[in-house]
Formats: sequence, C-alpha cells, structure tokens
Amino acid sequence: MRPKLQTYVAVETSFAAAIGAAVQPDLQAVADEAASHAHPENALGVLDKWAPPVFSQETRAKLGELAVSAILFGASRMGPIQESRYMQALPHLQIKTAIHQAEMMATRSMRKLLVKQVTSFAIAYRAGAPLPEGTPGLIKGDLCCSPKGLLKADDPYADMADAMNAVVMGTGRAMKDIAANLTTSRLVAFGALGEAEARNQTHYQIDSTLDDRICPICAHMNGRRFPVRDTLGKVERLLLLDDPEDLKSAAPFPRQNKAGIAEFESLENQELIARGWNLPPWHPGCRCLIVADGDAKAAPPAVPPAGNNDGLQSFTVHDSEAESFWSKLAEILKKNPPAP
Repeated sequence: MRPKLQTYVAVETSFAAAIGAAVQPDLQAVADEAASHAHPENALGVLDKWAPPVFSQETRAKLGELAVSAILFGASRMGPIQESRYMQALPHLQIKTAIHQAEMMATRSMRKLLVKQVTSFAIAYRAGAPLPEGTPGLIKGDLCCSPKGLLKADDPYADMADAMNAVVMGTGRAMKDIAANLTTSRLVAFGALGEAEARNQTHYQIDSTLDDRICPICAHMNGRRFPVRDTLGKVERLLLLDDPEDLKSAAPFPRQNKAGIAEFESLENQELIARGWNLPPWHPGCRCLIVADGDAKAAPPAVPPAGNNDGLQSFTVHDSEAESFWSKLAEILKKNPPAP
C-alpha cells in the first residue's frame, strides 16, 4: 500500500516547522521593534535595515532530510518504494537548490512582502482611512490562502503596537507556510516524475483531494492525464532556479477569480502544458498530487465556492502505511544521507 495524503501533510508541516524555527526569533525581534513605533511609517525604517536570517547548517540538514522525504513520497505514488530509483542514489543537486528556494521565499520574499504590507498600512493610516477587511494579512488577490487572526476593519488603529505586530507576524507566518507548501509540492512532483521515467511510464494523472475544501481549479484538474517526459524536464528546471522572482515567472499561478477559473477550465491539455499548468501546485496550500496513470480517484464532487484553501492542514499520522514509509525513509537516510 502507498503512503496516503497524511504522509505528505506531515512532511509539509515539518518543513514549515523547521523554517519557522529558523526565522521566528529574528522575525519576532523585528516585529517588536516595529511595534515600538507610534507611526507605521517609522516602522518602515526598521524593515529597511532588517537583514533576514540565513539558514544554519542544522536547519539545512533538517530540511535536507525532509526534502528526501518529499521526493520518496512522490516516488511512492508510482510504485513500491523498495524498488525506487532513489534507493540507489539521491538527487543531491535538486535537494540543495530546493532548500535554497525555501530559504529565499522565507527570507528575501518575506521581507519584500512585509515592506509592501507596512507601506499599505502607512498610507491608510496617513489618510485616516479604515483598512480593508483582513488587513494586515496577505493582500487580497495576491494569494488564495491567508493566515488566521487578522485585524478587523472596525478599529484597526486602537492599538498601534498590536497592529504592527499583526502585520509583521501574520505575514511572516503566511510566508513560512507558503514556502513549505510550494517546496514540498515541487519535490513530490519531481520524485513522482523521476520515478515514472525510471519505470518507463509515459503518462501521469492528477489526483486531487476531493473534499469540501477543494477549489474549482483543483476539482477541474482531477484525473487529467499528461506526458511524463516534458513535465519532468520542467520540474528539474524549476528546482534549479534560485531567485523567487524567476520562479514566480516560470511557474505562475492561475487566477482564482471567476474570470480566471473560467479561462482555466476552457483550456485543452496542450494549452495547459504551454502555460505550465499541467502539474501542481496551482496555488499556495494546494493538496493535489501526481499519481501513476490510472490511479486517480473517480469524478470529483460538486465544487464548493472558491476560497476554502486556508493553508496547511492538521492530520494525525499513525496508520501502519505511514509508519512503513517513515521506517523506509530512515533506512535510506542512514545509507545515503543528503549532502550538506
């Protein structure tokens, strides 16, 4: 039996925890300093001088093990893990660059988004205007998942310190979760496609999580079938990009508004491939997976309204299938540890 989605979520959650442990102390320090100012414009000076932390060797080693977990999980979707190509050799270059991508998203991209958020906050404050509902979390429309605990629009300036802390920590938590989700998803896709190629499988399918949290795009993609070879090359190229802006341009997300969803649903397979939309993730928090041709679930249920994707999910992972996966992972790591 192959590991279930719970195993994937466990890897992703562990990724987020490791990234959070690496950036949380510095993020909290800059949040406290920003919150000490009586005016949000002064807080921008704090962010301008802030140098986000660099991942330590210990953090990189932990993320390296989790990257191996993600790759092996992807490979397990194509056949028994005992027979995987990755039992013989690990793709050290892709693991190293994936960790670097996660670091850039959790530090440089986070700093850029923080400046954007605090600037918007300062403009609204200067104008005496109420903040839009949900500010100061992620700016609506940028991403389809958002952190909990955002300020409400009724009295956003009642406590400036709390407001600034919410801006900084809310954005930081969201970027940590997004970095974990996107890195895990792409490593899982790489593992699945590499294993499919090794097993001479020519096509793969999309396997969506068919529950009441599914978004219209993921529901539409369930069961879609695509060729392995060209897609594997694309994922390999994505994993070699070290600039978050280049990654964003090379793998853009489809728009999640009504017009964007309608356009997405009108595209044939070749058009999806041309736009780079033939493999997950299609948004932060995406739970779609690549599986062997013929293994996708049956037709999806009725699609609920968009906007149900709210980041990482919680699962208790104690089934024998998952335990077998972790046991096999420990064996592989002992024989062939990821390079630092």
